[in-house]
Amino acid sequence: MNAELIARYAAPVPRYTSYPTAPHFHDGIDEAVYREWLGERPDGPLSLYLHIPFCDRLCFYCGCHTKQVRRYDPIVAYLDALNKEIGLVAGCLPERRKVSAIHFGGGSPTIVSPKDLQRLRGTLDRHFDIAPDTEISVEIDPTHVDAERLQAWRSFGITRASVGVQDFEPIVQTAINRPQSFEETADVVTTLRDLGVASINLDIVYGLPHQDRAMLMRTIEHCLSMAPDRIAMFGYAHVPWIKKHQSRIDAATLAGPSERSRWRLPVLRPFLPRTMCLSVSTILRSRPTAWRRSSPTARFGAISRATPQMMPTH
Repeated sequence: MNAELIARYAAPVPRYTSYPTAPHFHDGIDEAVYREWLGERPDGPLSLYLHIPFCDRLCFYCGCHTKQVRRYDPIVAYLDALNKEIGLVAGCLPERRKVSAIHFGGGSPTIVSPKDLQRLRGTLDRHFDIAPDTEISVEIDPTHVDAERLQAWRSFGITRASVGVQDFEPIVQTAINRPQSFEETADVVTTLRDLGVASINLDIVYGLPHQDRAMLMRTIEHCLSMAPDRIAMFGYAHVPWIKKHQSRIDAATLAGPSERSRWRLPVLRPFLPRTMCLSVSTILRSRPTAWRRSSPTARFGAISRATPQMMPTH
Protein backbone atom coordinates (compact mmCIF):
# COMPACT_ATOMS: atom_id res chain seq x y z
CA MET A 1 0.00 0.00 0.00
CA ASN A 2 1.17 3.52 -0.70
CA ALA A 3 1.61 6.15 2.00
CA GLU A 4 -1.62 7.96 1.11
CA LEU A 5 -3.70 4.80 1.43
CA ILE A 6 -2.03 3.86 4.73
CA ALA A 7 -2.74 7.32 6.17
CA ARG A 8 -6.38 7.13 5.08
CA TYR A 9 -7.01 3.79 6.75
CA ALA A 10 -5.08 4.79 9.89
CA ALA A 11 -7.86 7.22 10.82
CA PRO A 12 -10.05 6.47 13.88
CA VAL A 13 -13.36 4.71 13.16
CA PRO A 14 -16.21 3.48 15.41
CA ARG A 15 -15.40 0.37 17.42
CA TYR A 16 -16.79 -2.77 15.80
CA THR A 17 -18.02 -3.99 19.20
CA SER A 18 -20.64 -1.23 19.39
CA TYR A 19 -23.91 -1.94 17.59
CA PRO A 20 -25.39 0.16 16.24
CA THR A 21 -22.09 1.98 15.88
CA ALA A 22 -21.57 5.39 17.44
CA PRO A 23 -22.65 7.54 14.43
CA HIS A 24 -26.18 6.09 14.70
CA PHE A 25 -26.69 7.62 18.14
CA HIS A 26 -27.65 11.21 18.94
CA ASP A 27 -29.78 13.12 21.44
CA GLY A 28 -32.95 12.03 19.66
CA ILE A 29 -32.36 8.34 20.47
CA ASP A 30 -34.39 7.77 23.62
CA GLU A 31 -36.21 4.88 25.32
CA ALA A 32 -39.12 5.03 22.86
CA VAL A 33 -36.84 4.71 19.85
CA TYR A 34 -34.92 1.84 21.43
CA ARG A 35 -38.16 0.00 22.23
CA GLU A 36 -39.24 0.52 18.63
CA TRP A 37 -35.98 -0.93 17.34
CA LEU A 38 -36.40 -4.00 19.54
CA GLY A 39 -39.99 -4.47 18.45
CA GLU A 40 -38.96 -4.41 14.79
CA ARG A 41 -36.42 -7.20 15.14
CA PRO A 42 -37.07 -9.83 12.43
CA ASP A 43 -37.99 -13.39 13.29
CA GLY A 44 -35.20 -15.82 13.97
CA PRO A 45 -32.58 -16.52 16.64
CA LEU A 46 -30.90 -13.67 18.47
CA SER A 47 -27.33 -13.10 19.53
CA LEU A 48 -26.87 -11.54 22.96
CA TYR A 49 -23.92 -9.47 24.14
CA LEU A 50 -23.44 -8.94 27.89
CA HIS A 51 -20.90 -6.32 28.93
CA ILE A 52 -19.10 -6.55 32.29
CA PRO A 53 -17.30 -3.18 32.67
CA PHE A 54 -14.98 -3.99 35.56
CA CYS A 55 -11.37 -5.12 35.96
CA ASP A 56 -9.03 -5.91 38.85
CA ARG A 57 -6.48 -3.65 37.17
CA LEU A 58 -6.47 -1.23 34.26
CA CYS A 59 -4.25 -2.09 31.29
CA PHE A 60 -2.89 1.11 29.77
CA TYR A 61 -3.55 0.04 26.17
CA CYS A 62 -7.22 -0.78 26.77
CA GLY A 63 -9.84 1.03 24.71
CA CYS A 64 -12.86 -0.74 26.20
CA HIS A 65 -15.55 0.71 28.44
CA THR A 66 -14.37 -0.51 31.84
CA LYS A 67 -13.02 0.64 35.19
CA GLN A 68 -10.78 -0.76 37.88
CA VAL A 69 -12.48 -1.83 41.12
CA ARG A 70 -11.05 -2.95 44.44
CA ARG A 71 -14.37 -3.98 45.99
CA TYR A 72 -17.07 -6.33 44.73
CA ASP A 73 -19.98 -4.08 45.77
CA PRO A 74 -20.10 -2.09 42.49
CA ILE A 75 -20.20 -5.36 40.56
CA VAL A 76 -23.17 -6.59 42.61
CA ALA A 77 -25.06 -3.36 41.89
CA TYR A 78 -24.27 -3.59 38.20
CA LEU A 79 -25.37 -7.22 37.99
CA ASP A 80 -28.68 -6.32 39.67
CA ALA A 81 -29.23 -3.76 36.90
CA LEU A 82 -28.12 -6.19 34.20
CA ASN A 83 -30.54 -8.88 35.37
CA LYS A 84 -33.32 -6.30 35.30
CA GLU A 85 -32.34 -5.08 31.83
CA ILE A 86 -32.47 -8.62 30.44
CA GLY A 87 -36.12 -8.79 31.48
CA LEU A 88 -36.88 -5.33 30.06
CA VAL A 89 -35.31 -6.13 26.69
CA ALA A 90 -37.06 -9.48 26.45
CA GLY A 91 -40.36 -7.75 27.24
CA CYS A 92 -39.94 -5.39 24.27
CA LEU A 93 -39.63 -8.27 21.80
CA PRO A 94 -42.79 -9.46 20.04
CA GLU A 95 -42.38 -13.02 21.33
CA ARG A 96 -40.06 -15.27 23.31
CA ARG A 97 -36.95 -15.75 21.22
CA LYS A 98 -34.39 -18.45 20.71
CA VAL A 99 -30.77 -17.48 21.27
CA SER A 100 -28.07 -18.76 18.92
CA ALA A 101 -25.09 -17.04 20.56
CA ILE A 102 -24.17 -15.32 23.81
CA HIS A 103 -20.95 -13.37 24.23
CA PHE A 104 -19.52 -11.89 27.43
CA GLY A 105 -17.11 -8.99 27.01
CA GLY A 106 -15.63 -6.32 29.18
CA GLY A 107 -13.73 -5.43 31.14
CA SER A 108 -13.04 -8.81 32.59
CA PRO A 109 -16.21 -10.95 32.65
CA THR A 110 -14.49 -13.56 34.81
CA ILE A 111 -14.55 -11.05 37.68
CA VAL A 112 -18.16 -12.18 38.28
CA SER A 113 -18.44 -14.64 41.18
CA PRO A 114 -19.66 -18.20 40.48
CA LYS A 115 -22.83 -17.54 42.52
CA ASP A 116 -23.71 -14.39 40.57
CA LEU A 117 -22.89 -16.13 37.30
CA GLN A 118 -25.38 -18.87 38.14
CA ARG A 119 -28.01 -16.24 38.91
CA LEU A 120 -27.36 -14.55 35.57
CA ARG A 121 -27.85 -17.83 33.72
CA GLY A 122 -31.16 -18.29 35.51
CA THR A 123 -32.33 -14.85 34.37
CA LEU A 124 -31.42 -15.60 30.76
CA ASP A 125 -33.22 -18.95 30.88
CA ARG A 126 -36.39 -17.32 32.21
CA HIS A 127 -36.60 -14.88 29.31
CA PHE A 128 -35.00 -16.66 26.34
CA ASP A 129 -34.74 -20.15 24.86
CA ILE A 130 -31.10 -21.17 25.09
CA ALA A 131 -30.57 -24.42 23.22
CA PRO A 132 -27.81 -26.94 24.01
CA ASP A 133 -26.07 -25.97 20.77
CA THR A 134 -25.99 -22.23 21.59
CA GLU A 135 -22.49 -20.83 21.23
CA ILE A 136 -21.54 -19.15 24.51
CA SER A 137 -18.22 -17.32 24.60
CA VAL A 138 -16.32 -15.30 27.16
CA GLU A 139 -13.25 -13.07 27.16
CA ILE A 140 -10.64 -14.11 29.74
CA ASP A 141 -7.70 -12.33 31.34
CA PRO A 142 -5.59 -15.37 32.37
CA THR A 143 -3.84 -13.45 35.16
CA HIS A 144 -7.03 -12.96 37.18
CA VAL A 145 -8.89 -16.26 36.96
CA ASP A 146 -8.64 -19.55 38.82
CA ALA A 147 -9.87 -23.11 38.30
CA GLU A 148 -13.02 -22.52 40.38
CA ARG A 149 -14.14 -19.63 38.21
CA LEU A 150 -13.32 -21.48 34.99
CA GLN A 151 -15.41 -24.40 36.24
CA ALA A 152 -18.27 -21.98 36.97
CA TRP A 153 -18.12 -20.66 33.42
CA ARG A 154 -18.11 -24.19 32.04
CA SER A 155 -21.18 -24.96 34.16
CA PHE A 156 -22.76 -21.80 32.73
CA GLY A 157 -22.35 -23.43 29.34
CA ILE A 158 -19.42 -21.71 27.59
CA THR A 159 -18.33 -23.37 24.38
CA ARG A 160 -15.68 -20.85 23.38
CA ALA A 161 -13.08 -18.84 25.29
CA SER A 162 -11.12 -15.86 24.03
CA VAL A 163 -7.92 -15.62 26.07
CA GLY A 164 -6.10 -12.30 26.05
CA VAL A 165 -2.37 -12.50 25.34
CA GLN A 166 -1.49 -9.17 23.65
CA ASP A 167 2.31 -9.69 23.83
CA PHE A 168 4.63 -11.88 25.90
CA GLU A 169 7.63 -9.52 25.85
CA PRO A 170 8.41 -8.13 29.36
CA ILE A 171 9.28 -4.65 28.05
CA VAL A 172 5.91 -4.42 26.30
CA GLN A 173 3.99 -5.86 29.25
CA THR A 174 5.57 -3.33 31.61
CA ALA A 175 4.66 -0.45 29.30
CA ILE A 176 1.00 -1.52 29.09
CA ASN A 177 0.70 -2.54 32.78
CA ARG A 178 -0.09 -6.16 31.98
CA PRO A 179 2.51 -8.59 33.39
CA GLN A 180 1.53 -12.03 32.15
CA SER A 181 3.73 -15.09 31.88
CA PHE A 182 3.53 -17.73 29.19
CA GLU A 183 3.18 -20.40 31.88
CA GLU A 184 0.07 -18.95 33.55
CA THR A 185 -1.53 -18.37 30.15
CA ALA A 186 -0.79 -21.95 29.09
CA ASP A 187 -2.23 -23.24 32.39
CA VAL A 188 -5.53 -21.48 31.71
CA VAL A 189 -5.67 -22.88 28.17
CA THR A 190 -4.93 -26.38 29.48
CA THR A 191 -7.61 -26.09 32.17
CA LEU A 192 -10.17 -24.94 29.60
CA ARG A 193 -9.33 -27.92 27.41
CA ASP A 194 -9.63 -30.28 30.38
CA LEU A 195 -13.07 -28.80 31.16
CA GLY A 196 -14.22 -29.60 27.64
CA VAL A 197 -14.13 -26.14 26.05
CA ALA A 198 -13.60 -27.12 22.44
CA SER A 199 -12.94 -23.70 20.90
CA ILE A 200 -10.16 -21.47 22.21
CA ASN A 201 -9.07 -18.17 20.71
CA LEU A 202 -5.91 -16.24 21.61
CA ASP A 203 -5.84 -12.45 21.16
CA ILE A 204 -2.68 -10.63 20.07
CA VAL A 205 -2.29 -6.86 19.71
CA TYR A 206 0.22 -5.32 17.30
CA GLY A 207 1.49 -1.75 17.45
CA LEU A 208 2.01 -1.74 21.23
CA PRO A 209 4.76 0.37 22.86
CA HIS A 210 8.32 -0.89 22.24
CA GLN A 211 6.95 -3.75 20.15
CA ASP A 212 8.69 -4.69 16.91
CA ARG A 213 8.39 -7.38 14.29
CA ALA A 214 10.73 -9.80 16.08
CA MET A 215 8.78 -9.52 19.34
CA LEU A 216 5.50 -10.13 17.56
CA MET A 217 6.91 -13.24 15.90
CA ARG A 218 7.99 -14.67 19.24
CA THR A 219 4.54 -14.03 20.72
CA ILE A 220 2.93 -15.80 17.75
CA GLU A 221 5.27 -18.76 18.29
CA HIS A 222 4.26 -18.95 21.95
CA CYS A 223 0.59 -18.80 20.99
CA LEU A 224 0.93 -21.55 18.39
CA SER A 225 2.54 -23.79 21.01
CA MET A 226 -0.72 -23.65 23.00
CA ALA A 227 -2.55 -25.16 20.02
CA PRO A 228 -5.40 -22.61 19.84
CA ASP A 229 -8.24 -22.98 17.36
CA ARG A 230 -7.83 -19.36 16.31
CA ILE A 231 -5.46 -16.46 16.71
CA ALA A 232 -6.99 -12.98 16.41
CA MET A 233 -4.78 -9.95 15.82
CA PHE A 234 -5.88 -6.41 16.61
CA GLY A 235 -4.13 -3.13 15.96
CA TYR A 236 -3.57 -0.90 18.98
CA ALA A 237 -5.46 2.40 18.75
CA HIS A 238 -3.74 5.17 20.70
CA VAL A 239 -6.51 7.62 21.65
CA PRO A 240 -5.46 9.21 24.98
CA TRP A 241 -7.87 12.11 24.38
CA ILE A 242 -10.68 9.54 24.72
CA LYS A 243 -9.07 7.02 27.09
CA LYS A 244 -7.07 9.07 29.61
CA HIS A 245 -5.16 6.09 30.97
CA GLN A 246 -3.51 5.64 27.56
CA SER A 247 -1.55 8.82 28.32
CA ARG A 248 0.61 6.57 30.52
CA ILE A 249 2.01 5.18 27.26
CA ASP A 250 4.82 7.22 25.69
CA ALA A 251 3.74 7.89 22.09
CA ALA A 252 7.41 7.95 21.07
CA THR A 253 7.59 4.19 21.75
CA LEU A 254 4.81 3.40 19.25
CA ALA A 255 5.37 2.29 15.67
CA GLY A 256 3.80 4.56 13.07
CA PRO A 257 1.16 3.48 10.53
CA SER A 258 3.72 2.86 7.77
CA GLU A 259 5.92 0.67 9.97
CA ARG A 260 2.92 -1.27 11.30
CA SER A 261 1.68 -1.93 7.78
CA ARG A 262 5.06 -3.42 6.79
CA TRP A 263 5.18 -6.06 9.50
CA ARG A 264 1.55 -6.80 10.29
CA LEU A 265 0.81 -9.34 7.53
CA PRO A 266 4.38 -10.35 6.60
CA VAL A 267 4.97 -11.50 10.17
CA LEU A 268 2.00 -13.86 9.90
CA ARG A 269 2.85 -15.34 6.52
CA PRO A 270 5.27 -18.05 7.77
CA PHE A 271 2.60 -19.40 10.13
CA LEU A 272 -0.56 -19.36 8.06
CA PRO A 273 -2.04 -21.49 5.26
CA ARG A 274 -2.12 -20.07 1.76
CA THR A 275 -5.59 -18.67 2.32
CA MET A 276 -4.07 -16.26 4.87
CA CYS A 277 -6.90 -17.18 7.23
CA LEU A 278 -6.21 -16.40 10.89
CA SER A 279 -7.43 -19.89 11.85
CA VAL A 280 -4.47 -22.07 12.77
CA SER A 281 -6.41 -25.34 12.63
CA THR A 282 -4.77 -26.29 9.31
CA ILE A 283 -1.33 -25.87 10.82
CA LEU A 284 -2.25 -27.85 13.91
CA ARG A 285 -3.78 -30.70 11.92
CA SER A 286 -0.47 -31.06 10.10
CA ARG A 287 1.30 -31.78 13.40
CA PRO A 288 1.48 -35.33 14.78
CA THR A 289 -1.14 -36.24 17.38
CA ALA A 290 1.57 -36.75 19.99
CA TRP A 291 2.82 -33.20 19.38
CA ARG A 292 -0.67 -31.74 19.86
CA ARG A 293 -1.09 -33.67 23.11
CA SER A 294 2.27 -32.62 24.53
CA SER A 295 2.70 -29.71 26.92
CA PRO A 296 2.70 -26.11 25.60
CA THR A 297 6.30 -25.67 26.75
CA ALA A 298 7.42 -28.74 24.81
CA ARG A 299 5.51 -27.60 21.73
CA PHE A 300 7.08 -24.14 21.92
CA GLY A 301 10.54 -25.66 22.05
CA ALA A 302 9.76 -27.89 19.07
CA ILE A 303 8.51 -24.94 17.00
CA SER A 304 11.54 -22.84 17.92
CA ARG A 305 14.00 -25.60 16.95
CA ALA A 306 12.18 -26.27 13.69
CA THR A 307 12.04 -22.61 12.64
CA PRO A 308 15.14 -20.87 14.04
CA GLN A 309 14.99 -18.20 11.32
CA MET A 310 11.62 -17.11 12.72
CA MET A 311 12.96 -16.68 16.26
CA PRO A 312 15.35 -13.71 16.09
CA THR A 313 16.96 -12.59 19.34
CA HIS A 314 17.18 -9.04 20.71
